[in-house]
Amino acid sequence: MIFVAANHLARQMPLSCQKGVLLIVAQFDKVADIYDATRGFARGVDGEICQWILQRLTADPAITEIGVGTGRVALPFIAGGVRYTGIDVAEGMVDVLQAKLGGDLRRSQLYVGDVHEGLPVADASQDAVVAVAVMHLLDPARALAQVRRVLKPHGALIWGEDRLDPASPRARIRSHYIGALPPASPQITGEAHRRILGEWGATATRHTVATWQFDESPATALESLRQREQSFTWVLDDAAHAEAVRRTEARARQLWPDLERPVTQQNAFVVDWYQC
Repeated sequence: MIFVAANHLARQMPLSCQKGVLLIVAQFDKVADIYDATRGFARGVDGEICQWILQRLTADPAITEIGVGTGRVALPFIAGGVRYTGIDVAEGMVDVLQAKLGGDLRRSQLYVGDVHEGLPVADASQDAVVAVAVMHLLDPARALAQVRRVLKPHGALIWGEDRLDPASPRARIRSHYIGALPPASPQITGEAHRRILGEWGATATRHTVATWQFDESPATALESLRQREQSFTWVLDDAAHAEAVRRTEARARQLWPDLERPVTQQNAFVVDWYQC
């Protein structure tokens, strides 16, 4: 399938037929319309992230983002005319991003496809590869082989994550639910990816790029779990999920007797910058 926007083409890349990849596609397509409401940044944070990254790269950099999604990181780069390539396995997510851009992709290219099957850029052509809240979904060896292929010498892998204050209601509710999950694999925890990067000799530095506050009630966080809006909830079958939500809600009622009362909470955007 080919998308046409302005004078640029966003092409369909190969999709793996593996069961896990197809599940991810289906789930992310299902939440595409609410993704920004459940994972979006506070106003202006995306611009802070963009400027922070650009200040650390050479002039007029070429950047590829794995898991570009609805563009919560990509939008200010694209609007600013950066040479930006975005790829995502879920067509519904890319549809949302293209709608936001209103047909003006500037100097960017958007692709629907599976990074494991290849990144749609030339060898040694990218100053940086951005991956935000997606590495745990990727096969470490196959995905990082693509990253290494496309990065210029001394290019950067920019591995970003949201980091909630662990004492916040949203974090504590998620933590209680996650306690019902099977033990996390090295892929899920990122240990396998970091081991490979270490074998390359990549040097890593950690940076807190932005912080912000938000108000949310424990009831809202519980409903997000109930509706399976977060990827970690997709692991359990329906019966196990329902039981995990029941136990999490019971614990939440002990901690916050008024579940409907909003609580001010802290979030941060953290980058592990790997110089490769």
